[in-house]
Amino acid sequence: MVSGLGIRYPTYGTSHPALGSRLTDEDVATEDGPLRPSTLFRDGGFVLLTTTPAHVEAARAHARSPRLTTQLVTSLPWPATEAVLYRPDGYACWTAPTW
Repeated sequence: MVSGLGIRYPTYGTSHPALGSRLTDEDVATEDGPLRPSTLFRDGGFVLLTTTPAHVEAARAHARSPRLTTQLVTSLPWPATEAVLYRPDGYACWTAPTW
């Protein structure tokens, strides 16, 4: 409570469990092995975790800021979710459902 890590921001128009919550620093699975998410925020930009290469390509093609790190992961902790975009402070601000 004192550190602010328990804060969850309210979201409107969706009820995805990731939105408004902070990314935990537990390893995520990648094809190259486990990865600590905090290492992706070193540039101080947004971070996109996705299970689909198409999201990586789209993010790179349409990003208006060079401060976007994309990371292909083998799984996300939420069912039926292909991608989660995190703000520089580590809070989820967008998700993509599995189609």
